Amino acid sequence: MPFDASWSYGDSVFIMDPWLWVLLAAPWLLSRRRGGGLLLGWTVFFALIGWVVGARSPSFLPVVAAVALLLLAAWAIPPERLGRWRERLPVLGLLAAMLWIGTLLGLHRVAVARARAGLAAAGVAGVDRLMVGPTALDPGRWEVVAALPGEYRWGRLSLWPADRGLSLAPENLVRPPAARLAELSADDRVRDFLVWARFPWVWEEPGGPVVLDARYARTVRPGFGATRGRRPSGRP
Repeated sequence: MPFDASWSYGDSVFIMDPWLWVLLAAPWLLSRRRGGGLLLGWTVFFALIGWVVGARSPSFLPVVAAVALLLLAAWAIPPERLGRWRERLPVLGLLAAMLWIGTLLGLHRVAVARARAGLAAAGVAGVDRLMVGPTALDPGRWEVVAALPGEYRWGRLSLWPADRGLSLAPENLVRPPAARLAELSADDRVRDFLVWARFPWVWEEPGGPVVLDARYARTVRPGFGATRGRRPSGRP
């Protein structure tokens, strides 16, 4: 953007990876001089993050709180106690973050291969698109969404222990026909949502259709990964 609006997906690093936050922020805080401004910035930042996460994914709030406390502990350590390591910590933190991202990229390749093998073993054929995405905290657990003709299949993949492999959910998500999505895209909210959604599906309700993205929303409930379209006039 603004020259190219196409999306690229790595599917390797969780959208709010707590380990990456700690690896990058803790060394930086340890190297800084203490002051009220830094503490105020920490308070405002995590208050905003908590507000956003609480509105979209409340189950992730304990992870945000744990990261906030870890970084507060890093802020509380006097930098004088670190000696000559103080100025080196941000560089070491950056190197550790790069190593962590590289590890996740490698694990993603392994997870994709295991997911394809698991789908084939389960008799799931005709996969035209596949997402294997990371989860928070545990680099051995991955979310799987497979697009088949007319439906989505989703499940969870465990890299270890190796014998657990892919566990598919018993229910499928039905994909709407292209004509239905084209009809709903007349609504500005739905059209904007479909630019971002990779696995859209529709749940018809009396108050209007709900358009969801199977990456994040596999049940119809308020929260992240869904939007409600306006009911067309004249439709009962």
